[in-house]
Amino acid sequence: MKFAVTAVLISMALFLTGCPSAPPAPSAQPVAPKPQEVKPTPVPEKPVAPQVVPNALTASDYGPAENAISQAEAAQAERYSPTMLARAKEELKQAHSLGQSDPEKARILLSEAVTDANTARDNALAARRAAMMARLDRARQLIVDLKGDKFYPAEFQKDDALRLAAEKELQTNVDQGEAQGGTALEALVKLYDKVSQNLDTAKQKKGAAQKAIHAAEQAQAMIWVPDLLQKAGDSFLQGVVSYRSYHLEAALEAWTQAEFQAQQAQNAALTQNQKKNAEALMKATMQKIEKASQATVVTPEDQIIGPRPWNGQKALDAAPPAEATPSPAPATSPLPTPNPSQGHSELIPHDGSTVVLAEKSRLDYLEEAKTTWEKGVSFYKGGNYVLASQYFLDAQRLVDIYLEMAVDKVYTVRLIPAHRDSLWRIAGYPNIYSRPLDWPKIWKRNQKLIQNPDLIYPGWQLIIPPQ
Repeated sequence: MKFAVTAVLISMALFLTGCPSAPPAPSAQPVAPKPQEVKPTPVPEKPVAPQVVPNALTASDYGPAENAISQAEAAQAERYSPTMLARAKEELKQAHSLGQSDPEKARILLSEAVTDANTARDNALAARRAAMMARLDRARQLIVDLKGDKFYPAEFQKDDALRLAAEKELQTNVDQGEAQGGTALEALVKLYDKVSQNLDTAKQKKGAAQKAIHAAEQAQAMIWVPDLLQKAGDSFLQGVVSYRSYHLEAALEAWTQAEFQAQQAQNAALTQNQKKNAEALMKATMQKIEKASQATVVTPEDQIIGPRPWNGQKALDAAPPAEATPSPAPATSPLPTPNPSQGHSELIPHDGSTVVLAEKSRLDYLEEAKTTWEKGVSFYKGGNYVLASQYFLDAQRLVDIYLEMAVDKVYTVRLIPAHRDSLWRIAGYPNIYSRPLDWPKIWKRNQKLIQNPDLIYPGWQLIIPPQ
């Protein structure tokens, strides 16, 4: 029985040992402890000497690329060829980083940097050369457009020779060519300014001469001073001929002379017009005074004063010329108001109003008008037509004051038994009003004498007011 149990146990152990998924069978023997893991002691690595690459770049290998970049910068490639210059700099930078590790690649980059830097330099020089030549050609063309080469040929040829020399130098030495180009450009600009300013002056002078000639014509200079106006016209045409012949200085001188001559013609014509106007005014005033001297006047006190004839021609012949006085500058109006210091009558205000002096009788204004007119005649004979005209106008105003007392006529009432005078009948007479209904005019003017319009007496002198 004991043997059978033992055999079963052995069979089961064998079965379990052959199956990997089964847990190990319990052992009757004690299990030995797992041995402790021992870590190895680290051994320090020995430094490895750097591997020396054959043909590594030295500082002298970078020199050509650095010099080429410096020359490009000196040629202003930073401004005129920045992309190519930047590429050359980048290639030099990469060459520095590969100079030890990959010298062959670095040498290729350096070669490319030299090529690109030289290209940037050449591009910059070409751009500078083209820019300076364009500025020189532009300055020259501006002068030619103004015909400056024809107006000032000697100066143009001299300055243009400087331009050609600068352009020639630019082909071989841009720096030196730019310096010469700056000198040539300054000379060309100076000549352009001279031509431009003189052409503007000529245009202004021509316009001023034309305007002066037109003003002289408007003043009728062709009537009064045709010779002087003709001279102005001839000078103007001479200026046109000189200008078309590219003689600018001569044209300027001719047009200046034409303007001066036209102004003289205008002044002379204005003077003649003033003389003509003054003469007409003098005669008109004389006739007005003569007529006033023949008028019958009635004072405010109804005193009737008969005509006092005055001969203006005798006064005209007897009046002496006034001493020379400065004539006012020509004006658009031939009758400006003179300065009181030149003899303007204080009786006549400048604003045209009339002042009646309390101490003067209205009868005195006729004498004052004669005296004022005679002063105007003196100034007329002295050549001061403006002031003379003002005196004649003053004299006319004085006459107007005097004529306020004038009447058309004085009628003496008659004694006609069969046909007695009455205001009605008097107003109806053909030599009075030819209209009886106008009798109130006679009555109102004579109210101091006629108390009752129905009663008038023979011998009364009735004032007949204007109709």
